[in-house]
Amino acid sequence: LNPRPQQKIAAALILRGKTSEAASLLEEIVRAHPEQVEAASSLAVLRLREEGQNVQQAAKLLDNAVAAQPDSVEARVARAQFYLLTRWNGDVAQKPPSERAASPAPEWYRRVREDLSVAEKADSVNLPTLLNVGRLLFQIGEPERAKSQFERAEKMEPADPAVYLAIGPLALDMGDIAWGASVVERGLKAPLGDRRVDLLPIAV
Repeated sequence: LNPRPQQKIAAALILRGKTSEAASLLEEIVRAHPEQVEAASSLAVLRLREEGQNVQQAAKLLDNAVAAQPDSVEARVARAQFYLLTRWNGDVAQKPPSERAASPAPEWYRRVREDLSVAEKADSVNLPTLLNVGRLLFQIGEPERAKSQFERAEKMEPADPAVYLAIGPLALDMGDIAWGASVVERGLKAPLGDRRVDLLPIAV
């Protein structure tokens, strides 16, 4: 089973509203290729959309993807997004209160931090994933680490408006007005061509 064309078919089925067929196809892909992060993530999303939200099964899919490729930034980021969204504590939620209290932080939070720590240290990472790492770090209260990832993104793709559109508003949300303004200013001076107009709403 070649996962690439099958994943495209599954994506097309989802767009057409045929989620049951898409889920069946994605299950086949994941069984044969647990390292396929895109398929695992898509199936996890479908499971979360099901009545009653099958969070446990969605979590298992992403846990398996990380287990199959522990150094995969994409797998780590996908799982971090899931745990941050659902606050799923896994088996910890089933433990007696006395045992849960012994943990200094919720299990979901520990896993998010673990995954992001691996992701932010990776040498090879694409721009969208790098920006996602920055956003997630900011969401868990790590603004300086998030800033480091955003600065890395700007160095990687200084002519991509996505960098400035992502960084500018978040820099302002962080309360770092000077940095946010300087990011937008650099964006306006960058060789973006007609795409520079996309920055104007956050430059005002």
